[in-house]
Amino acid sequence: MNWARLDGQVAVVTGGNDGIGLGFARGLAQAGASVAVLGRRPERNAAAAEQLPGDARPFTCDVADEVSVTAAFDAVVEAYGRIDSCFVNAGISGTAGPALAGTAGEWNNVLGVNLTGAFFTARAAADRIRQRGEGGSIVFTSSLAAFDASPLNAPYAASKAGVLALTRSLAAASARDRIRVNAIVPGWVETAMTEDAMGSDGADKILRRIPLHRWGSAEDFEGLAVLLAGSGSSYLTGQAVVVDGGYSVF
Repeated sequence: MNWARLDGQVAVVTGGNDGIGLGFARGLAQAGASVAVLGRRPERNAAAAEQLPGDARPFTCDVADEVSVTAAFDAVVEAYGRIDSCFVNAGISGTAGPALAGTAGEWNNVLGVNLTGAFFTARAAADRIRQRGEGGSIVFTSSLAAFDASPLNAPYAASKAGVLALTRSLAAASARDRIRVNAIVPGWVETAMTEDAMGSDGADKILRRIPLHRWGSAEDFEGLAVLLAGSGSSYLTGQAVVVDGGYSVF
């Protein structure tokens, strides 16, 4: 069996129209999977799908809206006939500020997308994978903020820590259905979300701490997506895979 090939499989990537999500989608498509690109902005979804090889299609989805998630996953199954893997990647950073100074609305907005939305997405994926009866893979995107203190973005850190707990819980709950559930924990990766931080005065200090001495890129997640979606990770579940260039070893 060639674990590096995903021919005949269907992969869903939320937030797949940019950044790490687009990296996931590109790796999966290059390995032969059909890829459903889900996001809130139809035009960006379409643009992302057009640049992917093979059968990639855009679907509009707001992960914080349970009805929208259900409709999007129903549309994917109608289009492709199946779902084999789902990359639960959609997320927002929220508004930076002192940990206890944020409003209830700001807190709820971040957790609504990053944690509740992740739950809606994983549940929809697991239901459809389970119905097919052949097993599959669900992969969450967390963050180093789940481990490190984030005094200026507590809602984001809390949401990403919650994603890791959700990963472990769903891994235990889904194992009998042969659904593997893991998380990817990115470090400092060049995306639209991190653009301001990487352009700040403290960016050089961060870069010096990274043993590989570079920022991460979306391309760094292509191969890992293939591994986690396919047979190469058939005995891996409930784990958090850190992809940070060595930043967290210090």
